Amino acid sequence: MTAASAFTVLPSTAMALIDAGIAPDRVLRRAGLPADLFARGIVRLPTAQYYALWNAAEQEAGVDLALLVEQSFRVEAFDPLVFALFCCSDLSAAVARGARFKPLVGPVSMHFGALSGAMVVTICWPVDQTPPASLAFAQLMFWVSLARLATRAPVTPLRVTAPVAPPDPSAYRAYFGSEVEVGAYWTVTFSSDDCSRPFLTANADMWRFFEPDLRRRLAELDVGSTTTERLKAALLEALPAGEVTMPALSRRLGLSTRTLQRRLGEEGTAFQKVVTETRENLAVHYLQCSHLSAAEISYLLGYQDQNSFYRAFRGWTGTTPDSTRAAAGLAALA
Repeated sequence: MTAASAFTVLPSTAMALIDAGIAPDRVLRRAGLPADLFARGIVRLPTAQYYALWNAAEQEAGVDLALLVEQSFRVEAFDPLVFALFCCSDLSAAVARGARFKPLVGPVSMHFGALSGAMVVTICWPVDQTPPASLAFAQLMFWVSLARLATRAPVTPLRVTAPVAPPDPSAYRAYFGSEVEVGAYWTVTFSSDDCSRPFLTANADMWRFFEPDLRRRLAELDVGSTTTERLKAALLEALPAGEVTMPALSRRLGLSTRTLQRRLGEEGTAFQKVVTETRENLAVHYLQCSHLSAAEISYLLGYQDQNSFYRAFRGWTGTTPDSTRAAAGLAALA
């Protein structure tokens, strides 16, 4: 089982269940999981078992688990990664850090992009298995809770979208401060003012304490990943910064350029092929699930101008970005 196919379960999960009034032993029995699971330290479960664990907890609770988890949000049950997010200077920095370390959570990717006066955060789940709705909603609610706790301000997202309607629309409206819109993807949009609102919990010294352990854990996951997978993950950070040369990416991966070339060759690919495929996949993702403008997408993909992006996209797909967006029923916001 590779890191890309497993979710992390922390020992503190048992504490979180107890705080929510749920008996951990009953949850494990209902999910068909070992009774000592929470006593094993950090455990990684295949997607199907993790979803079963969440569904079992929700069945034991008898209520929507996302709302219950939000109500019982406790600092003492946090993972070091969550502490590291609180250490950030503001929400923009926290989202960027969260996207970087998302593999520590499981096979869920997080994308974010600038929009006129806003930031759209998109959570992408494994395509082969639909997540429990309350689990996916909990991920969106986490970022709202983080912003509110860290700033001590009533942060209200501009927009929330989900592929399914929430089970209790009025309760979710009360939490988010707005209706959840049915859309193709799980997204939450924050205003630029809320994104730049200072975190009262910002602590650079504490981040330096957490960073080595988080990077070690990420490196341990990388051991089970191919070089191609590691390169794609590094590109998510490097593309917006324009750092798409082999020397720059080799440094990010801690490899020499020769070693990177050799390992990619052994996996049947090449550096430029991975860059191109990553750009194409991200471009289609942004066009189909966000209202980012072509100029903003060009920036996120590391292109110097919009025309270069248009030419590249037509070369990849044989069509235009506008046609792809129209087919998804979206339009870019001005």
